[in-house]
Amino acid sequence: MATLSLWPDDVDAAGAQLSADDVARGGALAALFCEAAAESDLAAARRPLGAPPMSLVDFVRQAWDVLEPDTPYIHNWHVEAVCAHLEAATRSYALVRLAQIEAGEVENDVDDWWRGPAVRDLIINIPPGFMKSLLGAVFWPAWIWTFLPGWRGIFCSYAIDLALRDSVKCRQLIESEWYQQTFKPTWRFAGDQNVKSYFQNTAMGFRLCVSVGGRATGFRGHGIVVDDPLNAADASSEVARTEARTWWDRSMSSRVNDKRTGTRVVIMQRLHEEDLTGHLVERGGYQHLCLPLEFEPERKAATSIGWEDPREEPGECLFPTMFPPEVIAQTQLELLDDYAGQYQQRPTAADGGIFKKGWWKRYDVMPPKFHQVVLACDANVKETKAGSFAVIQLWGRVHADVYLVGQVRARLGFPELIEGLRWASQYCVAPGQRAGAKLIEDKANGPAAIATLTKQIPGIIAVPVEVSKEARWRSASPYVRAGNVYLPDDLLAERWTAVLQEIAEQEDSWLQSKDVKRTWVTDFLGELSAVPNSARDDQADTATMAILEMCQPPQREERRQRPRAGSSAAGAIAAME
Repeated sequence: MATLSLWPDDVDAAGAQLSADDVARGGALAALFCEAAAESDLAAARRPLGAPPMSLVDFVRQAWDVLEPDTPYIHNWHVEAVCAHLEAATRSYALVRLAQIEAGEVENDVDDWWRGPAVRDLIINIPPGFMKSLLGAVFWPAWIWTFLPGWRGIFCSYAIDLALRDSVKCRQLIESEWYQQTFKPTWRFAGDQNVKSYFQNTAMGFRLCVSVGGRATGFRGHGIVVDDPLNAADASSEVARTEARTWWDRSMSSRVNDKRTGTRVVIMQRLHEEDLTGHLVERGGYQHLCLPLEFEPERKAATSIGWEDPREEPGECLFPTMFPPEVIAQTQLELLDDYAGQYQQRPTAADGGIFKKGWWKRYDVMPPKFHQVVLACDANVKETKAGSFAVIQLWGRVHADVYLVGQVRARLGFPELIEGLRWASQYCVAPGQRAGAKLIEDKANGPAAIATLTKQIPGIIAVPVEVSKEARWRSASPYVRAGNVYLPDDLLAERWTAVLQEIAEQEDSWLQSKDVKRTWVTDFLGELSAVPNSARDDQADTATMAILEMCQPPQREERRQRPRAGSSAAGAIAAME
């Protein structure tokens, strides 16, 4: 985990562990600064607020050659969209002052520019290669200091090297002849605090950079900006996603000076349903500027500042000059399933990923007889309200075609799980036909369920987990693609829902009414279309077990594993008791 560096440039910029003396010295520095900054904030509260000397868009146009002298600037409307929202984020600084003016408590010494649209919390989702780091982490803070030099910002990225890169560029821009001659700042860099990761000016503004997971103890800013909180290579890592979300929730999001006026900005490409954007959108409260490369009318973005995506035609490109059709086609070929997240800002492709939505068949009449009936179970037992779901599915096969008959998906305790498995084992999917093979994944609470039921119910089969989830999904997807897998239509799905509702209404039932969903087939399709980027995959795991069992009979015995006396299954029960 990277450690924040506040000291001279020869300190390990990659974030090597610092000594206790270094940490103490940094903490003392932060304490001294914060004391001085508090006095500066009181003075700033009485200082008139003028308008910026130019718009952020004009600043970007003029500053471009300073940082990119060999690359011609090509303007596009997405720059205007991002800049408009960053300007709105800047205006949050004056929200309290404007309220005081409105109430007649203080003199009106604020330029009308500050009365424009304001945003405190902002998410910007945009594809790679669209200047997001330059706009949000380099140009924006340098522009703010042209008229609000006391502004303080903390800038973060998943890698300290990237955060330092943008910090150095911002400092180079501010020190450039163009900046100094154009804006003639009356402040200067503080000589003892002008290093790669942290520079301060004599107006008490600062720019600090830190990596995701790094520390900013003692420092608070008017703005907190995270640019790419997650490495694309770690998108499939639940540990990495959780660390990024936890770091933001518990550490960085609270580092604003004043929660009434502080702004928090997340800039990133989408990588997973459970990335930081997904987490914050689900929580709510953030304005969301979402710019997919190819326009999707059903996802047309609009925000509170009065902006909306100007595109109208499906597939219309965000930046046609830089991304003509042949470039888009090549990018899709190179990224495959990842294109939907990184470029469309939709971690799940519109038609699905490993399992395309159009591959699934629907049936409206239950077959009168199945050649094979299988029960499949992913035996998760609830530990928290946000824990994994237990899933029990019933499937039938007629020749080469397999049919999902019904499903239970609920957060169950272990006793309820066992009762649910007993009930599903006795359920007749067709006259006189019950499940023969009962497949239970041999992980989580599976061993305990297997050991409990083996002597009570015939046909219990432990399915070992020998390859990755994604490998299993890809093994099952050809059967779906071939049109051999059928899901019930709305009427049959409603009949199944009625069966479960009747069970849930019984006294002391193992199933609760809140776990009976009329949309269960739609939810099933949504999850399987989203893997490998879905927030949940319990339905996908369970369905894959059943499909492979019925469609790959030659490998069936190799995948079966009977529980042995004295095996981990017995130990799992003892542990749960």
